[in-house]
Amino acid sequence: MMKKKADGPYLLTTSTETSQGSLDMLNHYIRFIDKKVHQKAFSNLSATIDSKRNELKQQLIMLTKQAEQRLLVEKERSKYALNIAEAAGVSKPLQNFGDKELFAINLGSDALRAKVKALEKVKNLSVIEPRLEQLSSKLDQIKELNIDKNVEFSAYRYLDQPEREVSRDKPKRLLIAILGLLLGGMIGCGVVLIRFVFLNEKNI
Repeated sequence: MMKKKADGPYLLTTSTETSQGSLDMLNHYIRFIDKKVHQKAFSNLSATIDSKRNELKQQLIMLTKQAEQRLLVEKERSKYALNIAEAAGVSKPLQNFGDKELFAINLGSDALRAKVKALEKVKNLSVIEPRLEQLSSKLDQIKELNIDKNVEFSAYRYLDQPEREVSRDKPKRLLIAILGLLLGGMIGCGVVLIRFVFLNEKNI
């Protein structure tokens, strides 16, 4: 029988024919609950790992797209700046000139041409977005995780160590014998008194 107390915990009570049966039932129930708790714990752990893996994958996809867009924009700007620098006849770097312009030509056409070639050869987007390397590393670590389901941990604690009762729970034979003796004595005394009263009435 299971009842829930007002403050939350459940109170479980059972009864069997013998004290050894009660102990065995308790041990079987503890093992059953322990197995269920283990299964639930590992299931929650797997779900947490899967959720984190999916979260990192989404971040990786988002940052990859952002890095690709930044690379594309930087290529286009550098090409426009190269065209402008060539048209202006600026082949060498200029100091304090045009470094804050949309199409900065202060590097000069020679450097801009080299920059455009370098940007076109970029394959590793971590050069553009360093966080991609961190996310890839975290994903690799998660892939290498192995959950050892044979790990043992205790899902319960004893308030008192269970042990077989020496005395019987039900029925209490000594109490029944004493009550029977008292009741028998009272009935016997009552019968004797009644007979004594009837005998006295006859003699009168």
